[in-house]
Amino acid sequence: IDNNSELFRNLARALHDLGDPYQPLKLEVRELMLLILQAGVRIQRDYQWEKVEAQIRTALLDTFSFAQRELGQDALLGEIISVMQGVRGVAYVDVDIFGGVPEKDKGQLLTPSQISTRILGLALTARVPVNLPANGNPTPAQLAYFTPDVKGTLILNLINT
Repeated sequence: IDNNSELFRNLARALHDLGDPYQPLKLEVRELMLLILQAGVRIQRDYQWEKVEAQIRTALLDTFSFAQRELGQDALLGEIISVMQGVRGVAYVDVDIFGGVPEKDKGQLLTPSQISTRILGLALTARVPVNLPANGNPTPAQLAYFTPDVKGTLILNLINT
């Protein structure tokens, strides 16, 4: 929703008109946090990499989708590993990079090249913290999720022994 859209203005007006007149109101559009993962996966014998990789990707995209995540819900590496280990045929997972890239910097949307540059600077972290406004904090709430739409955000590699 754009801050200048009719939908945004109508929502703000309705909340103001129908809400508590003694309660201050500030309406902000959420901010997206793209989750980034690069991991190696060792598969069990008698399993095909292409099938297992597709199932891992589907499981991660489903579990950490826009529709499944909550505003202000941190993303945890343990959750990621648990989802990956839950796929049949996975022997073990070795995560190289886990982090997040916000869609905006100082209120401006990042370009695809800026996102790519930030991905290159990421390392392994156990938690991707997201904003959740509280007690007058003017920062918009963030929603952390995986998306198939941004190349290079979910990289899975086969570990050969």
